[in-house]
Amino acid sequence: MNFCLVNISQLMQKVRHLKCVQQYFEKHNIPLSNITAVATDGAPAMVGRYRGFASLLKKKVPAVRTVHCVLQKQHLVAKKLSGGLHDALKVCMRATNKIKAHPFDSRLFALLCEKNGDIYKQLLLHTEVRWLSGGHSLHRPVDLYDSTVQFLVDVDSSLCEELKNCKHSLFYLADLYSKFNETQKRLQGKNVTIIQARTILLGFQGKLSLFRVALSRKDFQYFSNLQQISESISDGELESYITHLENLIEDFKVRFDDLEKMKVPEWILTPFDVEIGNADIDSHLEVEFIDMTVDLEARALFRSKGLREFWINENNVAKYPQLSAIAEPFFLAFPSSYMVEAGFSHAMYFGQKRGPD
Repeated sequence: MNFCLVNISQLMQKVRHLKCVQQYFEKHNIPLSNITAVATDGAPAMVGRYRGFASLLKKKVPAVRTVHCVLQKQHLVAKKLSGGLHDALKVCMRATNKIKAHPFDSRLFALLCEKNGDIYKQLLLHTEVRWLSGGHSLHRPVDLYDSTVQFLVDVDSSLCEELKNCKHSLFYLADLYSKFNETQKRLQGKNVTIIQARTILLGFQGKLSLFRVALSRKDFQYFSNLQQISESISDGELESYITHLENLIEDFKVRFDDLEKMKVPEWILTPFDVEIGNADIDSHLEVEFIDMTVDLEARALFRSKGLREFWINENNVAKYPQLSAIAEPFFLAFPSSYMVEAGFSHAMYFGQKRGPD
């Protein structure tokens, strides 16, 4: 197959220059012109306008499609917090660290949770990673809120008061970050295409608007934790949450503008349901497209394997090369660096398991 997709995060962990990547491709007898898409992270060496890897590569391969990791972009959106919400997150992290910093305190806290009949016995540390841990690390203090406050009264009374003061914001963030986590999980996986990523992310953007409208009506159906304490939430606090959601929506529009503007021809998505006269298809592809639409084997393949497997199937590519050449990039391009980072995690695990040579 005359196709090569490169996730730059994978190669650039060890090599930092286009020349090194060229040498890598030359060693494996792969022409640079075979690169159809690259997925980059946020490092300046990757996305710099003039000297970034993607910019330099475009000079060599003008038709290459560049995709910024959608996982990282969503992570950056989620980190956009107002002063009050950011302070609440910091207080939660300090409270968690205070309890988990010493094994003795951690054991005492577990005994207290057991005594209070809590489901969980320990808090979770918040970690700044590409796929958010915020949803999990914030839900636990919410679930164990009473026990946490009760424990901190004797351990650190000032921190206990701070935690009480930011209770509402903490519950709001726990609800919101759990929704970010759910979206992040849907974006992970080796078979997620850029089309699917677009659907997931633009759908989440629409949900943020729904959440904002619901909160403006004092409807907490989408915020289960916040709903428990809705009667004690002031109008000022509610307004700050609505404003935060509005800022998230705007940030989403800016960061994912490229996905929103991405046009996928209808004949790629529904190849057997469009008519040649109504399909947005170039004239030089019409003959090949007609042959494909009456191909019973191709139709059966589409029904049994689905959209992605249909367009990257070797037999289908051989029979309809021009159509496949246009469709394939949408299904083979990496929308994120998930596969690479997952690969690094496995490599580190096996390296630690094997030990030094």
